[in-house]
Amino acid sequence: MPEPLVIERRDDIAVISIHAPAELDADSTQEIHDGLLAAAQTEGLRGIVLDLDAAQFLTSPVVGSLLTARRAAETQDIAIVVARLRAEAAHIFRMQKLDKVFTTFDSVDAAVAGVAG
Repeated sequence: MPEPLVIERRDDIAVISIHAPAELDADSTQEIHDGLLAAAQTEGLRGIVLDLDAAQFLTSPVVGSLLTARRAAETQDIAIVVARLRAEAAHIFRMQKLDKVFTTFDSVDAAVAGVAG
């Protein structure tokens, strides 16, 4: 099974790829939460791009982690956006009105450019 969270730095922007299959165990969920929160509290970071292409399904704990990371990022003046939202996850985003909370982009490159301004 792939790592649930992979972080790649592009200068002062962190691209975080989240792998969330339909069945996500508690350890993986905790790793996603901890990784997102740590990134959101990183000094000198300008933005975070959440790459959700490998997120087949967003469980309630993962959604909660996204929102917690967003709140933490705001306190550090770090922009946080979403890229490559799959149809399954997009449905959950719309149902929970997360599309009103997160700016979304079709590609990681577009999201990085959007954050970089």
